[in-house]
Amino acid sequence: ESPHVKSNLLLQAHFERCPLPITDYITDTKSVLDQSIRVLQGMIDISSHKGYLSTTMNLVHLIQMIIQGQWLDQSPLINVPHFEDGEIIRKLANLGVLYLPQLVERCNRDIKSFFEKVVKHPLPFEDLKDIYRAVEKIPLVEMKYSIVKSNTQEAILTGQPLEEGGDAIVMINLKRTNRSNKQFVSISNFPKPKECTWFLMVGNPATNELLAMKRVSFKRYTTKEMTICLPEDFRGQPLEVVLMCDSYIGLD
Repeated sequence: ESPHVKSNLLLQAHFERCPLPITDYITDTKSVLDQSIRVLQGMIDISSHKGYLSTTMNLVHLIQMIIQGQWLDQSPLINVPHFEDGEIIRKLANLGVLYLPQLVERCNRDIKSFFEKVVKHPLPFEDLKDIYRAVEKIPLVEMKYSIVKSNTQEAILTGQPLEEGGDAIVMINLKRTNRSNKQFVSISNFPKPKECTWFLMVGNPATNELLAMKRVSFKRYTTKEMTICLPEDFRGQPLEVVLMCDSYIGLD
C-alpha cells in the first residue's frame, strides 16, 4: 500500500517493459513517469549546487532511462522502429554498430542496401521509411571548447596564461551536424512528447567535483560560457567538459 513501493515497482516495470495487468496501473505509470522527471531535475539542481560530479551524471542517466524505458546497460537501439524483437540489434552488434550515431551514419548513405547487403536483413519499404524518419531526427552534436583566464569580475583576460587556483572561463560551441532541426525526441518509450535538452558540465574526475553546469536547448548551434575555478595543481587533475543528453542513451 506504500506509494513509494508502488512507484518503485512501476518504474522497474517500465524499464523491463513488463505488461501491466490493469488499466489503473497504466494510468499510475504515466503519472509516476511525469513526476519522476520533475523530481530528478530538482535533484540535479541540488547535486550540481553541491558540486557532486558522479551523482549529477548518474541522475541524468536515470532521466535517460525513464525517457527511453530501458536499463542503462541495454542497447540504445531498442526503441528504433521495427527493432523490437532484437534480431536486427544482434546483427548490427556483430557489425560493430552499437550506438545511435553509428546507426545514423550508416542509414544516411543507402539504407535499403545497408539492410539488405550488409545487415542481411531485408525490410519492407514502409519499415525502412519508418526507420529513416526516426533516425534522421536524432541530434548529433559537435562540441568545441576553449579555456581563457578571467578575473573576479568574470572579464576575459586575453593572451594571459592560466594560473593554478585562478579563475577561468570555458567557452563552448555546440553545433548540430545532421540536417534535421527537430527538438522533439523521435525514439523513446515515454508516454508524452518530450523536447530534447542537454546538460553541459565541467568537472574534475580526480576529485569528483562538478565545477559548473548549464542546461542547454538549441536547434542548430549555440555558444555558452561557464566560469570555473581552476585546480590548485594542474598536474594529475585534468578537467573534463561533458555534454549529456537528457533523452537519448549513447549520445553523451
